[in-house]
Amino acid sequence: MPKLLITGSAGFLGANAYTWLRRQGHDVTGVDIEPGPTVDYCMDVREFARVMNVDYDAILHFAAFVKGRDNIENQFVQMMSNVDIDTAVIDYATKHTGHLVYPSSSAVYPVMYQGTEPVKLSESMVDLSASTLGMPDHIYGWTKLSAERLLYEVHCNHRLKITVFRPFSGYGPGQTEDYPVPNLVRMIIAEPDQVKVWGDGKQTRDFVYVTDIMRCLDWSLVHEHDYLSLNIGSGVATSFRSVIEIVYHHFYGRKPAHINTLMDKPVGVTNRVADISQLTQFGLRPDISLEHGLDMFICHYTNS
Repeated sequence: MPKLLITGSAGFLGANAYTWLRRQGHDVTGVDIEPGPTVDYCMDVREFARVMNVDYDAILHFAAFVKGRDNIENQFVQMMSNVDIDTAVIDYATKHTGHLVYPSSSAVYPVMYQGTEPVKLSESMVDLSASTLGMPDHIYGWTKLSAERLLYEVHCNHRLKITVFRPFSGYGPGQTEDYPVPNLVRMIIAEPDQVKVWGDGKQTRDFVYVTDIMRCLDWSLVHEHDYLSLNIGSGVATSFRSVIEIVYHHFYGRKPAHINTLMDKPVGVTNRVADISQLTQFGLRPDISLEHGLDMFICHYTNS
């Protein structure tokens, strides 16, 4: 089985990937600045890259500073640290592996396509071989786009296989309340008569359950492309109001009588939904509907 390194292995996607791949018998090593059961080296990944001299069949690079929309729109300096983190890991990968899997972000897509009418965002909208690129979503989007550009150049100049995933709004067990789904579930349990949403709640996202993301990671370890960018999403735009209504109905058998809108909170782009044509072509269309995924998340949340 392949020998794998996972950076950011204490985070939501990194921890899920560590557990998922270990269960399948892979030789997995995790590194993260935070301790935890999925962390073998508790250290800054930049220090790991500087002092370690170990080869891997593949590196899955999840380490990043994100922590939700509020940080994306306000913690600019911390967001820029992602450039340094990515540079260190990509440089390490050129010396110690033949395959780097990089979970980028849907934030790389031009915000001009994410306005009042949902436009399905296709991989071709970010063309790194072209002379122009659209404006991504805030500093976080720029850091991810910069990493993708560096990976493109590295691929052109080194014998390194690159898989770039662009996950949309992933959710599932282990995600912190900095993110919408766990935060909404907590609020609906704790304050059923004071349901709140950031903005008017009509803004949409493309929600995808974590096991469908993990299936794509499995596939990435065996696919034959030298360089590939691939959306991971459902292809369905769902408003935050709709998510609230689904979760509320799960607990109380009805819709909330009223949803309080917090118009002073950051809401991001108006609509964001993936074009999943390539995902479908590769046989990776998500298996888990939003309703089923929310039921599974709630079951895990209430029993943890």
